Amino acid sequence: MNTSNNFLADDKQADFVSLLEKKPGGRKLKILFLSASSGGGHNSVARSLQKLLPEVQDCDTTLVDIYDKSWLSLFPLIAKMCARRPMWWELILKLTDNLYFIRCVWFFLTPLFVRDLLRREELSNKPDIIIATHHASAQCIDAVANSFPGTPPKTVVVVTDYGMHQNWIAKANLYVVASGQAYEAVKNTPVEYIPLLPCDSPKEVVAKKTDRDSLKMVMLVGLDGTCGEKIKSFLLRLEQCPYANKYTIDMICGTNRDLYEELSNLELNSLTLNVLETVNDVPDRLAKADLAVLRLSPQTMTESLAAGTPVLVFDWHHHEAASLNTLFYFDAGHASKCLDDCAYYVQSLYKNIELRTFFQDNAKKAAAAKVDQNLAVKLFNTLQQNDSAEATVYSDSVIETSTEMAAA
Repeated sequence: MNTSNNFLADDKQADFVSLLEKKPGGRKLKILFLSASSGGGHNSVARSLQKLLPEVQDCDTTLVDIYDKSWLSLFPLIAKMCARRPMWWELILKLTDNLYFIRCVWFFLTPLFVRDLLRREELSNKPDIIIATHHASAQCIDAVANSFPGTPPKTVVVVTDYGMHQNWIAKANLYVVASGQAYEAVKNTPVEYIPLLPCDSPKEVVAKKTDRDSLKMVMLVGLDGTCGEKIKSFLLRLEQCPYANKYTIDMICGTNRDLYEELSNLELNSLTLNVLETVNDVPDRLAKADLAVLRLSPQTMTESLAAGTPVLVFDWHHHEAASLNTLFYFDAGHASKCLDDCAYYVQSLYKNIELRTFFQDNAKKAAAAKVDQNLAVKLFNTLQQNDSAEATVYSDSVIETSTEMAAA
């Protein structure tokens, strides 16, 4: 396994030269992030990069949301509708898997989104680089770049392990991808390639204090409103385990108020369940836990592995399955939609300290492969090289994706 970040060919390992030298008057580099706070972790990816890049390069960053408040107000309503009638969610997934349908939709939506974005945001200063971290904002990145006078800014698209994102590849100068699965979606395009596990990091990947008499878990879910019943079923299944009184779960519901109220009223006799709303220390909670239990999303997966914590995934939609590739590659946990199987995995970790240590060590290896300043330096270098050289795909540090992983 190659967790090295030295992914550029040797002849491309140029010393870092500040892009500021090219700016008139030595002004700061301007970076515009296009994201979306609709879920899926894409906004978290943008904020991670927004925090990281200024640590490497003196620059001004601006983060804007492609959706305005009226659009964002629709997502909770859609989630509730799908929770009551799962058939609607299945219909949405089928439609978004149809590329012809999606292209037709974005043909009409892109001008609306771009016009609204330029109206809402103060974008009078032309950016040098535009980075899109969401599949919707990626569709608009070219139009936003061309809305500025003169030579368009360089464009970067972050392609997450998310089915819809990989299906909707947009034109860009550079792609930042999360794994070999995402790389397969862009490898034939004339762009540079940088591997990235996009995530916020805990203050440190702490050494786990193994307690033979308890198992500490942190449970994360996305904004998806369709998973409430599955979560309840999983908790009730854990309640039936012979060692349930040794399990402690911090259930982080975030802004999902309905789920918070439902689980707060759940009667459990043996299992210790701490139901929480929004918290500001998720990475550090994960770093101190023995196991992260997930309703899968690219965000929850990368947050957990970045903390060096093994992962148990008990539910996912088919377009999210690509996120499992990173988990399987590092052998840092388990994934199954069978609740009995998941309960047995939890029980095995509690009873077998050696097994728990094995998965924790593998999770630490995954954490060591996460985004760091070295990657940010190379991102700037790659964009700079594009000024004078034909774009090339570099891939000597790709996480290989097997047929079996893709089938999962």
